[in-house]
Amino acid sequence: MRTLLLFFIGLISYSHSHAQAEIAWSDDYEISWSDFKHKVGRADFYKAWTYSGIRFNVQTVNQQIEIGIQCYFSKDNSWVHKDHTTQSLLNHERRHFDITEIYARKMRQELAKYQVSAKEFVDRK
Repeated sequence: MRTLLLFFIGLISYSHSHAQAEIAWSDDYEISWSDFKHKVGRADFYKAWTYSGIRFNVQTVNQQIEIGIQCYFSKDNSWVHKDHTTQSLLNHERRHFDITEIYARKMRQELAKYQVSAKEFVDRK
């Protein structure tokens, strides 16, 4: 399991730019249709698309590696066809974002079981 943790730390070190408009998951905010910014043409099989993900960051705190995990919703990549902005579809899309947060919590819980020193992290690269 320690090898898996170090693999994730290596993967985390390779992160992407966060220039796009994003919303961090929160109990206090529910996405709305106005958050779906990407423009689409005609509706096909899918009527809407929620682009959510899990972001990782690594920092050193008191000579230990600390891994931050955040669930986010990308406004710029999420879309809804203008003819399908129903409340039931919005609820469905919100649940996609919620499911992403569930897995972010599972990852936080699992990673909290391990401690890796900054020295060990540097020596493993």
